[in-house]
Amino acid sequence: MMKKLIIFLIIILVSGCSVTVSPKKIVVVDDFSETGSSFALLAYSGVEMALSDLDITEEYTLDFVDISEYASIDDLEQAILDINADVYIGPNFSSVLADVYPIYKNNELFAFIPGASADTINEEDDYVFRFLTSTSEQARQFANLMNDRYQTGSIIYENINLAYSQVISESIQSQASNVINSIDPISEDMSAEDLIASIDPNSEAIVLISSAKTAGIVIQRLRSSGIDIPIYMSGWAQSNTLIEFVGDYTENSFIFSNGYPSKEDNYNVFKDRYLEEYGTVTGHIAMYSYDFMVILNDYIKAGNSFDKEAFKTYMTNNPHQEGYLYSIELNEYGMGTQTMQLLEIKDGEFVQASH
Repeated sequence: MMKKLIIFLIIILVSGCSVTVSPKKIVVVDDFSETGSSFALLAYSGVEMALSDLDITEEYTLDFVDISEYASIDDLEQAILDINADVYIGPNFSSVLADVYPIYKNNELFAFIPGASADTINEEDDYVFRFLTSTSEQARQFANLMNDRYQTGSIIYENINLAYSQVISESIQSQASNVINSIDPISEDMSAEDLIASIDPNSEAIVLISSAKTAGIVIQRLRSSGIDIPIYMSGWAQSNTLIEFVGDYTENSFIFSNGYPSKEDNYNVFKDRYLEEYGTVTGHIAMYSYDFMVILNDYIKAGNSFDKEAFKTYMTNNPHQEGYLYSIELNEYGMGTQTMQLLEIKDGEFVQASH
């Protein structure tokens, strides 16, 4: 009897020494419907690719919450809490972030925002991080570009996602008031005649703040109507959808964005692998998501605790971070302070503009 008891105790002790660590859960919170899925899929694929490249697929699970499935903010909040993620990724529209951010803040959730630049979260004491430059800083750099290059110009912005499109447009105008003579909302179904009517006829350049699809359609209609002055888009339009819809009208059309990687050799490898893996051109949302996972993994592999408070302290004390694609500068709130770059489309991809 004593011998059996000793054997039983040994089994219990050995079993107690074997600790099973549950994988951490990463959840992309975004609009996965047909109208919003381009950004959502970029965020999801960026994380997915990082997990594979870093050989940590067994350490994490990847899931999503489709915000388009919920009729109320309360229902969405319950879904976000029920899925009980260790890290939430997204959303990537500023107007959606305005609704989701209070859920993150009030429940002290750990989140990363790859694509939404809303000023809502700029100076908040929370566990939300973003590498992208804020809307207000984008507007400042946009205004400087217009002030430095032109005497007259117009802004047209899409009448959706107004928390971004209208806010940044009005901010650019206020800081470049000597240049910007008109500012008008547009939609993708506007005729060429109506689009032209929304632009000051003396404009030397156009600032177009819109989604990628609308930007492509608008540029086609303007160019085919003889409007050949420079058009400057924001990073909102920086996706494969723009390349698909703009067609051959890429001349004199630019993206002013901070989504272009600073590590060009790594980017050249990444973009080819991404195209091979997903059959489409990558975008800054996928790349920022990828680099967030690289930085988080480096932090964990250095022996640090997977703890939102500890990670927040680490990021605050180390505002310069090196990802695979980007060298990232953060402020004291964990928000990106990147300098924007001028991009153009060449041979079906985004490259740094030659002028």
